[in-house]
Amino acid sequence: DLYGFGVMLWEMATGNLPWSDKTYHQMIHLVAVLHHRPPIPPTLPKDLVGVLESCWHRQPEKRPPFHDLL
Repeated sequence: DLYGFGVMLWEMATGNLPWSDKTYHQMIHLVAVLHHRPPIPPTLPKDLVGVLESCWHRQPEKRPPFHDLL
């Protein structure tokens, strides 16, 4: 799942867990209903930001295939 891959990359780059202050149900609502994404720190390289944003595209069919990310 490309969305999950993007979240994992974000976790590795920031050393944080997204929505760690939320319950499981709150997190699901934020992500699935409100389309929240983890905040992107301004210190992340632009190339990585592009990968994260493409992995998190609201329309899953517009997310890149894994082989394109390599």
